[in-house]
Amino acid sequence: MLERSLLSFMKWTKDTMSSPPSTGTINSLVAAAVLARFTSVEIATVLGRPNWATESARWATALHVAGKKVVWRCASDKMEGLYGVQRAVGANRVSEQYYIDLAVNAILNNPTLFADGDEWAIFPERTEGYFQDSTAFLSPQTQAKYASFFATLMDACAAAFVTIGKDVAVDLQANNGSELLNGWMPSSLINRAGYVVTDHYRDGNPALLEANLRTMKTNYNKSVYLQESAVHRFTTPNTASITAYFAALTRLVTDGVLTRIGCWGGWFGTPEAILTSSYGLNEQGLAWKAWLATYITTPPVVTGPVGLGATAVSGTSTEADGTVIQVYKNGVATGTTTTVTSGTWSKTGLTAFIATDVISATALATNKSVSDESNEVTILAISAAPVITSAPIYTGEDTITGTSSEANGTIIKVFIDGVNVGTAVVTNHLWVKTVTALNEGVVITAKATATGKAESLASDPITVIDEPTDEDTSDTSIPFNFVDDVPKLRIKQN
Repeated sequence: MLERSLLSFMKWTKDTMSSPPSTGTINSLVAAAVLARFTSVEIATVLGRPNWATESARWATALHVAGKKVVWRCASDKMEGLYGVQRAVGANRVSEQYYIDLAVNAILNNPTLFADGDEWAIFPERTEGYFQDSTAFLSPQTQAKYASFFATLMDACAAAFVTIGKDVAVDLQANNGSELLNGWMPSSLINRAGYVVTDHYRDGNPALLEANLRTMKTNYNKSVYLQESAVHRFTTPNTASITAYFAALTRLVTDGVLTRIGCWGGWFGTPEAILTSSYGLNEQGLAWKAWLATYITTPPVVTGPVGLGATAVSGTSTEADGTVIQVYKNGVATGTTTTVTSGTWSKTGLTAFIATDVISATALATNKSVSDESNEVTILAISAAPVITSAPIYTGEDTITGTSSEANGTIIKVFIDGVNVGTAVVTNHLWVKTVTALNEGVVITAKATATGKAESLASDPITVIDEPTDEDTSDTSIPFNFVDDVPKLRIKQN
């Protein structure tokens, strides 16, 4: 199962702190991420820069509005020596607490930056230079020190998110592949995260990439989260190399090796880029979109409108039976889920809907990631039920008539034994529906949908009956006794 897909905008965030992109550029890039179907987007703004909060807010706001989660892979200017800041390594090291405070204060001082479902995995690839004292940001350069620092950092950040009331996953930062392949990376960190996290490239060699990721899984007995990956970073890939790359990824997902994947987005015109200069998807971008689509559940459809006071909602899904549907009311999950059966689903027992409620749903199919949100359905007043006035209805008749208290243009659905056989339109409170000659015993009902209202309840049912014949061969007359029943005549005698 592919649980998360990530598009890295590292170059657009980490490398632009001195010359930030325009709002139009940010919006176009976010739109491209939506188009390509990535569930999350990486923001790598640099902690310690004076404009960290403002630039982070521009990106996070655009992404959250678009329905995307943010993976925060922020670097530190001191830790990496960015933007003219002296790198804090060797004799210039700062305390471990400096980095922890930097991260925690970024969270506590900017609570509106974050949304539930985001991921906080800062200070990636920090084994770079770690094994020599003159280039290491920690001392001593041991596994235990490395594990202790990142465990303390993660604990402190997790507590900060609890403080601001945000459900943000504090995850392990990505590590270079070499320390995972040789087993140096402390198992305690991998076990804490629940998966191996790596940035790893085998440019133009998908077979070696596949072999390396399988080795990482074997080393730590955990699936792999490949946060940044590319077909090739230095040569524009052709169709054959793209096909081979995604075939390798498919095998890794199928075998449970790869459960989360990240795409290295790059700059326009660079080999690893997935976008054209007009923010469309190039060949590699289209390949990502097509591949991801096979692992993303198709959004369900909520049938609407839903009537005021209703306690149930239903809909359809193109996914397989057993797909799990989660219904949301005003963006909040409504308790237990329901499942798809023969392309439909329903959820009952809900609190009665009121006029301001908005209903939506998501779907989760087997071995796929959760869908995007469905259409939104609003709550409307319920149309008045129509009345069928052509009763009694006899066998062989083909016309059903009725009345409605709703306005002209109201749509009447006619049902025979519960099956919709067509519609009629109300004119001057009357409606007529011609149907195929009716059989004895079928039951006729109707429902109304007025403009701006939800569908009504069903009308009272009418059962088609056999019409009585004109001839009558039975003798139902009352016997007449001429002698007894005729009044006797009285003759008056003179």
